[in-house]
Amino acid sequence: MEQAQAQGHHPGDWFGPSQVATLVRGCVEQAKREYEALQSLLVYVAHDCTVYAGDVEQLYRDNPEQALVVLVPVRLGSESLNPIYIPCVKSLMTLDYCVGIIGGKPKHSVYFVGFQGLCCYTYTAHSCYFSLTAFLSPDRQPASPP
Repeated sequence: MEQAQAQGHHPGDWFGPSQVATLVRGCVEQAKREYEALQSLLVYVAHDCTVYAGDVEQLYRDNPEQALVVLVPVRLGSESLNPIYIPCVKSLMTLDYCVGIIGGKPKHSVYFVGFQGLCCYTYTAHSCYFSLTAFLSPDRQPASPP
């Protein structure tokens, strides 16, 4: 929250995908000053949904022993997840190096960690429990969030 407050935000404010990615990068940079275990972690934030190979290659040339987390901020719908993106999201989540997807809508943010069939496994930032939400309802329409 310190990173957000430094930018004039308050608890309860909604952040778009780019803001979240930038805040995550800032939090990692701040935590690296306090925790030695994080010294080997780099965060790259894609701009305009584009990962520039030259930028990533430069990060590795400058820091060959460090791990890299690539954040790609993107909206997958205006009010809810557009069903056209579901196959792509599921495909991304099968990659060994995918660490999950942050998503949601104002007042309802979730961290998607995996899926099975039509269901997606999520964590919510507002409580400490693991939940299962459906990508699609039985009639194959977008499911409402819990």
